Amino acid sequence: MTLFTAYLAFLLIQSPAAASIKGTVVSRQTGKPLGNATIELRIMGGNTTAKTTTTDGDGKFVLSRLAAGSYRLIARRSGYVQTEFSPLGAGVAGTPVDLKADQQLTSVQLALTATGTISGRIIERDGQPMPNARVQALKTSFQDGHRVFTPVTEVLSNDLGEYRLFWLTPGQYYVNVTIPDGPMGVDLLLNPDGSDNRGLYEGRAQVRPVATTPVGSGASENESHVPIFYPNVSNNSLAEPVNVIPGSEVRGIDIHALPVRARRVRGTITNGAIGQTPAGTIQVRLLPLSAPGTTYQANAETGTGAFEFPKVVPGNYVALATSGGPNGIRARASVEVRDRDIENVLLMLGQGWNLTARVISDPGGPELGPDITRLRVTLRSEPFIAGLPQPGAAVTADGSASIAGILAGEYRIVVTPLLNPQGTAAQTAPAALAGGYVKSIRFGDVNVLKDGLRLDTEPQAEIVIIVGRKPASFEGQVVDDRKQPIPGATVVLVPENGLEYRIDHPVTVADASGRFQFPSVVPGDYKIFAWDNVEKGAWQDRGYIGRYENRASPIHFDEGSAQRNVSVEVLR
Repeated sequence: MTLFTAYLAFLLIQSPAAASIKGTVVSRQTGKPLGNATIELRIMGGNTTAKTTTTDGDGKFVLSRLAAGSYRLIARRSGYVQTEFSPLGAGVAGTPVDLKADQQLTSVQLALTATGTISGRIIERDGQPMPNARVQALKTSFQDGHRVFTPVTEVLSNDLGEYRLFWLTPGQYYVNVTIPDGPMGVDLLLNPDGSDNRGLYEGRAQVRPVATTPVGSGASENESHVPIFYPNVSNNSLAEPVNVIPGSEVRGIDIHALPVRARRVRGTITNGAIGQTPAGTIQVRLLPLSAPGTTYQANAETGTGAFEFPKVVPGNYVALATSGGPNGIRARASVEVRDRDIENVLLMLGQGWNLTARVISDPGGPELGPDITRLRVTLRSEPFIAGLPQPGAAVTADGSASIAGILAGEYRIVVTPLLNPQGTAAQTAPAALAGGYVKSIRFGDVNVLKDGLRLDTEPQAEIVIIVGRKPASFEGQVVDDRKQPIPGATVVLVPENGLEYRIDHPVTVADASGRFQFPSVVPGDYKIFAWDNVEKGAWQDRGYIGRYENRASPIHFDEGSAQRNVSVEVLR
């Protein structure tokens, strides 16, 4: 034995034994092993991958020579939902795998849920198939109390009008189709005799005139297509969900993509201060009040300020004009397009109104201190309209925020980071304001948390925002009617007294034993709702909440109070 090999042997003897993980990946539906599944061991607290491997034909895997630490164990395979090792089951965030230096973790099983498929045909008005139609599967959530649609996947229909939305995680989806108006280029690879030796990739990337085929939409000169939802409705509130179960294909979801009569919208822009058309380029947009929808854009004529949108589909819009860039002058007006052309829309540009918001501490409570300057007050359009300016300002040391550029309209008030809309990124309050919450917002005699804020004329009063510092706390357990714990249940506190504009309903998820906690709750009256299967944000929908309200438990929180070991029955 050489000196070097002896030294290596000494190191191996002295080094602690490496940890390992052995397990199997199976189908959740059939229990059969799944080969060729990717196993990833990810270090907790980030996205760093420690090691990956692939299951063999018997679904088995081994991760060896692992350092001690805390990890996430993830399995994925084409046609199945990615799963993380967890006693809570698929779709629930996994629990850490804590490995000791010499631990041999065996008999780990990861069960993958099969995905599903939605298929159907897109048909024109004459019954002919519509190729290259954009078909989407969408999930819904709620933002500021309004349902919004989020695309999950998208495909194009083939030459027979057929489509397949595949690898969908089981659940409810909405399907819609959008037909582009006017000719559309479709790139084809033409190499019939195999003489093109430039390579398949290059051939696909290069557009050749002979390989571009115009495809019409079937719409006449005064028609346009709008997104059509299954079952053949343009109003998304009438759309019906399609339920996808594991390993299934839901067939026959056909949609008739019929165009609708489009209308012309005309108007004029003037400078409200001088009554003349401002110089320079003036951009005008029509923003839809509900999504998905089409945004229209045009430039006003130089000198006259006239603008025109020749083909607008029926719906509710906000017309927004801007001149001079982001900090220039603006105007907005509501536009409702129905069964006739719209003429004489008048947009009067101006700097907008100014409004002061004042943030104060709850009388008798501690002062907010210098960290008050970390707060920001924003007027958020109601409903939220993408592309519409959201005026706001940071709070200064004296507690005031001077908000400029406000246009007439309806608003919710956001106080970042103490009062944020659900669905937006969570922000941590500064340490000195930890436990702080928005207790009330008033604009003159208006309770803004209850009634919202509507501005029709230049505001004469201040917005007064009171910040409380004595939150309540709440802990409990979600159980079924047999008093058995429900892991992974969603628990929501919905405020009473009609405070629909709070926009920050406390929400949490129960752990593996069904236990949950709310460390900081705004004092007041609530009802407790707990579901083991609920659409994200559905509790903001009055219709949905109404189905369960009589079974929800009322609860009251005094300032600084603590309630422990409360049993909450799951709603099914």
